[in-house]
Amino acid sequence: MADIAYKKLFGIGTAFIMSLPGWCAGSYLSTSPTSVGYLVTVFSILAASLFAVISIVGDPSMLLSGNRRVAWRSARSLQRRLQTYNHLFTSYLMTLGLVIVASFLKDAKSDLTIYVFSLVGVLSLFCFLCSLTVPYSLARLQRSRMEGEIKDRGAE
Repeated sequence: MADIAYKKLFGIGTAFIMSLPGWCAGSYLSTSPTSVGYLVTVFSILAASLFAVISIVGDPSMLLSGNRRVAWRSARSLQRRLQTYNHLFTSYLMTLGLVIVASFLKDAKSDLTIYVFSLVGVLSLFCFLCSLTVPYSLARLQRSRMEGEIKDRGAE
């Protein structure tokens, strides 16, 4: 139990330290429409790609073959793993939404503009760093599926 608390504390501390460069980028983002355009492009592509991955991986035809119990366990495990991708997809959409809000505030010459752009910097850095783990977790998911299928075929 204490191990989990230390892992959470480490994760929160790491996220806080890693958010500092993103927060500092807020003033730059508020004055650079080109950088904001790049952010929108990159996160739109990431969101579309992740949506495609979730759709393909979550397809019921991708369940392990076997009886109903095997399919149920496979679906339950798959849904649990896909939940992480769903959270990441939502964070991409939140980043894009926050960019839109920041742009509206900038056009309205609001005093909050710099703070919202700083939040955009923090969230975009966080999302980007989380995205770096996606290929490896997809490879792990595929490997476990193959091992399960090989195990089931060996039992026949």
